[in-house]
Order: sequence, then structure tokens, then C-alpha cells
Amino acid sequence: MLMIFSGLPSYYVLPAVSVDDLPADECADVKPAGKIQNTHYIAKQQDKNITYSWIPGHCNINGNELADTAAKLAHSSPNSITLPIFSLNGIKSVIENNTLLQCQKEWNEMSTKLNEIKRSTLSYPSPDNILRKHETSINRLRIGHTHLTHSHLMKKEDPPPVCTCCGTLLTVKHILTEYRIYDKERRLYQISNLLDEALNPDPNNIHKIIQFLKQTNIINKL
Repeated sequence: MLMIFSGLPSYYVLPAVSVDDLPADECADVKPAGKIQNTHYIAKQQDKNITYSWIPGHCNINGNELADTAAKLAHSSPNSITLPIFSLNGIKSVIENNTLLQCQKEWNEMSTKLNEIKRSTLSYPSPDNILRKHETSINRLRIGHTHLTHSHLMKKEDPPPVCTCCGTLLTVKHILTEYRIYDKERRLYQISNLLDEALNPDPNNIHKIIQFLKQTNIINKL
């Protein structure tokens, strides 16, 4: 098509073996069709008239028609193999999804305090209409490190703190789901005995856990 710009004639007929070669609007995002459309537009701006002529390449050619027939039979056969064709963005999406699935699989196979609290590898959404102080408290509970449970590390003290009521090692799980003194408040605010549910990002749940922390005055010790 670039030859059009070097010639004097103002009218051109361009043959195309395939209908796919013709500049259809719906194919404008495909590189070859996009280039043809751009060139066609520039030519029109220079008063060049272009007509596209489709030439059926396989018409009345016995070998080619046999090839076409075989291709159609293969395409419609139940035994044919479908090969997925992806765009660049499609490939990126597949890689990203498979990576996330693999990360989640490995996370599920671990046995740590953190993945007992957070079952998913995806980020928690930031809660709306919540004080910064309260959001910080929730995040500390989620990572399992609070002033109440880990201040001995900062003070270089040993051993770690234990529950004065139960004699059990003081952990986020024990405080939120097991500490008997807070049974009444736990029932009042419907705090789950499963840690991942107690700290899940649902706005209604966040509100309940904050009220529980306030009622028990734990929020000032985190």
C-alpha cells in the first residue's frame, strides 16, 4: 500500500487473497488491519481513491479445494484438538492467575500462626469509616504481634507473658477466642471462635471486633 504515495494516479485497485486482509472496522485493533486502515485514511486525505478486490485464492483449484474440505472436516470433528489462542494481555492474565493459585496452594499447606489468622494470600481491603488507631489495632491482631503479647521482645525479657487466668501462653488467638474472662463480651458481639473469621475484613465484623476490644479495654494494650 505504501506504493500508493509514490505514484501519480489517484485511483487504485488493491487485490486481497483473504477477506481477513480487508480493512474491517472490528479488526482495527489487530496490527495488520490497523496499519491498512491508517494507510487508507492517509491516502484519502491526499485524494487517493482505493478499491479493495477480494480474490478467492482457492476457487476452482482442485488441490486447494481438497485442502479446504479436509480443514473443514478436521475443524468439525469431535476428535479435533482445540488449541487456545491468547492475546498478550490474555497470556499475562493466565500467568497471573496461575501464580496466585500456586501461592495460595503453598500457603494452604503451611502451618503457621499467620496463616491460621489469614487464610488467603490476597490483600485485605482497607476498611471504610474507621479511625486510624482502630485500623492499626486490627492489623496488629492480624499479624499476631501486639504490645500485649510481644512487648517482652522489645524489653529483651524472658519468658513471654502468660495468661493470669489460664496459665496459657498469651497469644492473639487466646485473647480473642479462649480467654474465659471475656466470654460474656465475646457472646455479646458474636466473636467467632475461629481466628480467621473473627478477624475477617467484612465491615460488620470489623465493627464488632472493635466494640469487643473497646468493651474489654484491650484496644489500649495493643
